[in-house]
Amino acid sequence: MTFFLRQRALAAPSAVLLICRSRRLDALTLDRITGLLAWRLLAGGLQPGDVVVLGLSDPLAHVVASLACLRAGLAQISLSPDMPELQARLTLDSAGAVAALREAEVSPPSWNLPDIALSLDELLNDRSNPPDIPCMPAPQACALLVPGSGTTGRPRLIVHTYGGLAGLLSREVGIWPVQAGQRHLMLPHFGFFSAKRHLMAFLSAGGASVLPASGESIHELCQRHRVDHLGMVTVQAQALALSASSERCSMPRLQSLFVGGSPVPESLRQRIRERLSPRLVIGYGTNEMGQLATAWPACQDLHPGAVGQACPGVSLGIVDEHDRPLPPGQTGLIRARASGGACAYLNEPEATARAWRDGWFYPGDVGHITPDGTLVFSGRADDVIIFDGINIVPREIELVLEQHPCVGEAAAFPWPSALHGQLALAAVELRRDCDPSSMIEHCRQRLGVRAPVKVWVLPQLPRNSAGKVLKRELVRHITDRLQLNSLKPLN
Repeated sequence: MTFFLRQRALAAPSAVLLICRSRRLDALTLDRITGLLAWRLLAGGLQPGDVVVLGLSDPLAHVVASLACLRAGLAQISLSPDMPELQARLTLDSAGAVAALREAEVSPPSWNLPDIALSLDELLNDRSNPPDIPCMPAPQACALLVPGSGTTGRPRLIVHTYGGLAGLLSREVGIWPVQAGQRHLMLPHFGFFSAKRHLMAFLSAGGASVLPASGESIHELCQRHRVDHLGMVTVQAQALALSASSERCSMPRLQSLFVGGSPVPESLRQRIRERLSPRLVIGYGTNEMGQLATAWPACQDLHPGAVGQACPGVSLGIVDEHDRPLPPGQTGLIRARASGGACAYLNEPEATARAWRDGWFYPGDVGHITPDGTLVFSGRADDVIIFDGINIVPREIELVLEQHPCVGEAAAFPWPSALHGQLALAAVELRRDCDPSSMIEHCRQRLGVRAPVKVWVLPQLPRNSAGKVLKRELVRHITDRLQLNSLKPLN
């Protein structure tokens, strides 16, 4: 799985692969210490196939531990050490974890697991050459368990096998025009699967990765380390674009500025292109299948708001509720077929059977494909609002609200109604003060009966650590506000 490390160590042993703060790990060193740690883990009693928790906040230590686990044939799951105890325990119980790796300098989390302390300094100072790991893991063996979002109340774990992960990384290497020696910076922590697969794909393609540390300026990092490719989630892009000066193209060196993880409003896309870099790249993908569609600048010019065309090795389709293919321009369920990727949810056969059918993966998203093959994302199928028998996709409301000059980002959601079935409601983050009634009128002029009946202004929409808006949390917040104000439920 990590054969590219040995190849790069043999071809260019002094080439720098990882940069974090003042540390620089070359190919020979990274190959040596990941092999050494893999050997220690197996010599310490772990067996190939065992599930190991990575609870390391230091990005460089996390990368080294993750690559070592892959070399040892272990299955890994990444958790934040500050994750709420109940959530962590439910996740670990589901995963069947047998041990946890953490920094030697940090107190262990209360996960009730055998604890393995990792000191990066000690590992680097150990000059011994580890013996080769005797066997390669089977393609069907579990390599990664990625926590996903389920509706059952307990964590859903996505199973990535060694064979599926190798295929996914091979596919993603073909997405990026990376040249040998170019540098890549991914802002989300390496514990997130999106950051993990991007980093390994860039290393496989011959690049190097800069790992961000807390308190470091992104602009300074990019300038100091001559970053060529920058990646982030939408909420990070929003903060970076807003903090940038009005000077055009403050990151002119970038070959690509990738934004993904959640919808990117057209107004934010414009600010990024003006203030940061014109080489904005929008991605659409899932934790199950990796990146599925990419919108390069030319695609964005032709189709504002679209998430792009299918990546190499990916087929995209739109079907109705009976899995019948729909023609271009008609909205329905998105499905994808790709080489590599996950194949199941751990111990959830019914959810697995719903998501993977007849060679296709169904992410539960809604959208349409234009005649030239460009995917337009409309939202989650679960979030569709049914008002008087009319299907309203929340994303169409959000797009219209985000065109309002005062709105930064919007989230639309259904509200139960005895009279109409469901009502369309929305909440917004503002860029400047505005009367909510003007936003409703703005929507009515463009959407008619599909417009929201009420819009709430919030200082900040609830988000998870990856920047995605949590609509269930938003509904709970609105419910609490209605109760606090002694208002009757909307009807």
